[in-house]
Amino acid sequence: MSIRIKALIIAFIVGFLFLWMTVFSLPSAFNFLPYLIHQSFSPRGEGEAEFIQGFDIVFAVLLSIIIYKIANKMLSRRKA
Repeated sequence: MSIRIKALIIAFIVGFLFLWMTVFSLPSAFNFLPYLIHQSFSPRGEGEAEFIQGFDIVFAVLLSIIIYKIANKMLSRRKA
């Protein structure tokens, strides 16, 4: 199996686990930062759940990209 595919699988798993902990499970401490950001823009709390889910999804995508790059570099070094 290609190094890039292995790195992509690892990044997908990490991103999915992050989403599972933040979006799909009960509210947790991970959602405190997006909650504070949303409250600063909309004190009445309109659309809070959607904002937090969107924030978590964007963060999960960024986390997956970072993990992909790290895993790709680590797997490439291991092969050489």
